[in-house]
Amino acid sequence: MESLAALARLLQDPCYLVLSFLSGARDSEIKHLRRGSLTIERDADGTAYRWKMRSLAFKAEDDPAGVTYWKVFHGIRMTGMPSFHHTLSEQQIWEVTLFLQNMDKPAPKAAKAWKPIPSPAPAQA
Repeated sequence: MESLAALARLLQDPCYLVLSFLSGARDSEIKHLRRGSLTIERDADGTAYRWKMRSLAFKAEDDPAGVTYWKVFHGIRMTGMPSFHHTLSEQQIWEVTLFLQNMDKPAPKAAKAWKPIPSPAPAQA
């Protein structure tokens, strides 16, 4: 049994690397994955066509509003995130900032509507 535990520890790093490479998820998102966080969508024939990974962490969720505003205004070099200060007004940049700060929280009306909907059964791999 001890060798099985050692093998599991050895496989964690390669799995971590493959997951981050194939999904584009960041370190914090991968660390927050839990059992059952993968769902598979299948077509009418049962063929899998989409795999969705859900984590308990979101990109930039811990950033203060000022940091998020700065990123939207200036962009982030070497990432493909452009600057929006030439295309959005200051008011619009603050609106985007507010949206990004709250994007992981459903609107109250939507949250109330979703509560009665049962969760789907975990997907079988």
